[in-house]
Amino acid sequence: MNIILKFIAFIFFLELGFSTIGTAPKPPAQDTPLSGSKLHSEEVKKIEDKFQSQEEIEEIRSKIDTSIGKYERKSYHDINVYKDINPHNYSFESTKIYELVMINLEKIYDKEEIKKIIVKFEGERDDQTSQYYFQNGKLIFVLKTRFSYEKSKLDEKFDSEEKKVIENKYYFNEGKMLKPPDPQEQNVGLNNNEIEREIINDVKVYENYEK
Repeated sequence: MNIILKFIAFIFFLELGFSTIGTAPKPPAQDTPLSGSKLHSEEVKKIEDKFQSQEEIEEIRSKIDTSIGKYERKSYHDINVYKDINPHNYSFESTKIYELVMINLEKIYDKEEIKKIIVKFEGERDDQTSQYYFQNGKLIFVLKTRFSYEKSKLDEKFDSEEKKVIENKYYFNEGKMLKPPDPQEQNVGLNNNEIEREIINDVKVYENYEK
């Protein structure tokens, strides 16, 4: 009886051994790499985390204006950024003021960090105030207010109250313009890339201006 039992056990283990021969062991579980779509979504999330909405930009702008009294100011009277005088380093917006007479510039700093630039243009029929706002040294918002008068300032019947007021707002994030302006206003004939390029050019001209 014992011999039979031992024989059966021998046969059982023999078959078990053959069944496992050639079967490779399963590799240990590993973390699978991120799929392309998941990688893309994480990159988008990083971009969105840096993105500022127009509402956030308006809030930053309001804080700058509220604190402006404690900032340092540098003023420049009658700056030379006219195209006919300085054709290689001029302000684009200066070319759009009819019979431009004078440009005044004011740069506002918190210690050494630029916070705001104000540029005032005076012309025979048009005046304009351009305000540039910055965060961490980067442009985030531009407000341009144009006053177009019914009559020339040289006209004896000139009335400063008889005017059309046009406002253009431009929002920027990481050097790119967010909201395109109304094409019926100041920039007729320009596409958004051209408007962005002109604004970036003008900001550099003003930032670097020193008498």
